[in-house]
Amino acid sequence: MNHERILEAANPVLTEIIGNLIHIQIYLAGGYFKTLLSGLPVKDLDLWVPDKKTKHLLIQSLLDRGAVIIDDKPPFFIALRFERNILEFPYNYDGLPMESCLSRFDIALSAIGVEYNCGRWKSFIHPSAAKSFKEKKLYLIHPFNNWKYALVTLDRLNRYHRELNFEIVKAEVDYLWDLFDTQNLEEKIRMIKRYKNVPGWNQFTLKAAITRVRQSKASLSKDFSFFDEIMIT
Repeated sequence: MNHERILEAANPVLTEIIGNLIHIQIYLAGGYFKTLLSGLPVKDLDLWVPDKKTKHLLIQSLLDRGAVIIDDKPPFFIALRFERNILEFPYNYDGLPMESCLSRFDIALSAIGVEYNCGRWKSFIHPSAAKSFKEKKLYLIHPFNNWKYALVTLDRLNRYHRELNFEIVKAEVDYLWDLFDTQNLEEKIRMIKRYKNVPGWNQFTLKAAITRVRQSKASLSKDFSFFDEIMIT
């Protein structure tokens, strides 16, 4: 994985998406570059446009060129099918530079991106992503920002392991569970409910989180019968 390779891979993809809006700023990051390692088909393209007005213009341009909205989940993302790809744009984006935004990702290997800005191209590979690729191990980016979705990151680590056969670093898994375990009881329950609302959740992680709550000292006198409903719905 190097800058030349990711620029070469991203150029035709972004050029097709941009169309005649050549004076915009946009970057492609995340799982697309993972497929360069796995050889698996591209599932979707994660796209960021720093300016909200420009993002709306780009989405309208894509719709005018035959794109179709296939999913709309405010405040998370809007997804379009365009040509052979699914494009995902986050709803709430604070306009950070590409390097700063990617440094807030959870898994190091997802912090790889290419930016197009008014005809200029730039690539970024987070140092932890370079380390992960070199060692064939799955690292998190620290400091870890999105602790509220630590359970989702646990699932993502397992998916990266299956797709790439990279080693899961036990210390990183322990770190995520420690984030969960050190929350107060109410926050743990909120983390579980957030996790259950994310597409692709699995019973193993859900059951493990619920078991940890039930076994904690703070919950010994609590009635958690509602967890049984969560497990079957």
